[in-house]
Amino acid sequence: MSTLSSYSGRNKYTVIKKYTTPGTYTWRKPWFAREIIVICIGGGGQGGGGCSGISSIYRFGGSGGGGGARVQKHFLGKLVSSRVTVTVGAGGTGAGTGGASPTNGGNGGGSYFGSYVSAGGGGGGLGLATGLGGTDGGGGGGVFSAWFNAGGLPNRRTSWSSLPLEGDSPDDVQGYWGNRSGPGRQAVRGGATGGGCDTVAYTGGSSYFGGSGGGGGGPANGLGVPARNGMAGGKFLQYVAGGGGTGGLASQVGTAGNGSSGSNGLGSVYGGAGGGGGGGSKVGTAGNGSNGGSLGGGGGGGGAGVTGGNGGNGGNGAVYVITMR
Repeated sequence: MSTLSSYSGRNKYTVIKKYTTPGTYTWRKPWFAREIIVICIGGGGQGGGGCSGISSIYRFGGSGGGGGARVQKHFLGKLVSSRVTVTVGAGGTGAGTGGASPTNGGNGGGSYFGSYVSAGGGGGGLGLATGLGGTDGGGGGGVFSAWFNAGGLPNRRTSWSSLPLEGDSPDDVQGYWGNRSGPGRQAVRGGATGGGCDTVAYTGGSSYFGGSGGGGGGPANGLGVPARNGMAGGKFLQYVAGGGGTGGLASQVGTAGNGSSGSNGLGSVYGGAGGGGGGGSKVGTAGNGSNGGSLGGGGGGGGAGVTGGNGGNGGNGAVYVITMR
């Protein structure tokens, strides 16, 4: 946690507390609090692991992790308790392992300012054993409640139980579900979804203000079909998939390339970019997905190969509390 104080004359004070390390803290309201602005960003989901197997079979890359949501609210100081528990969500980690039975990426944690503000973490990307099908991208974090993030097996919503916030679509509010046969889905303040993988990998979705999704890991399909490149993660400040960390290049004879990391978010304003997916390898070792940028970027999925790649970690979330007199 860090604190920044400023004085602009005429008895005007501003104190900014930044909570950027995952964990739980206690915020104490300054005596002069007249207005309080709170910004919460959920952690990004980890990319899924890529499938391992012999070169004659279909092997799918892991999908990218979803981005964490970014939520901002403005309060009158007198309406906020004197002490509030602050929770900073961690990026998904500790899973997303490549192999014959690859594992799903870890979910990103939600970030909270007591019960006043909550931002959902991104869902972990999917890892899928050999067979037909594909890997759906990790779902994006929702802006209404941190419970509504989609994780692991992505969240295929057909309805919602609460009204959207002003300016948000229902899928921003409760987190968009992932997709296997196209680029990750975009968002405005919610987290974007990770890129999926079927016969090719797909780019991660972009969130204009929230965390962006990681890119899908490259597949290594059956006989006569080349291995494919991993794809780029999404990026903040745009509404087009891709533009984040680049995907790793495929290899038909050896070791494939790793994805590159997504860039960090810009202060409290924009979420992190998604990491790139690892490249697929026809007869060798696949590339690893790379990490999502801090402030909720989703990790890239691991590529598929004789040896599957691991998914990249999700970027950590954050909470910012701005108190003004």
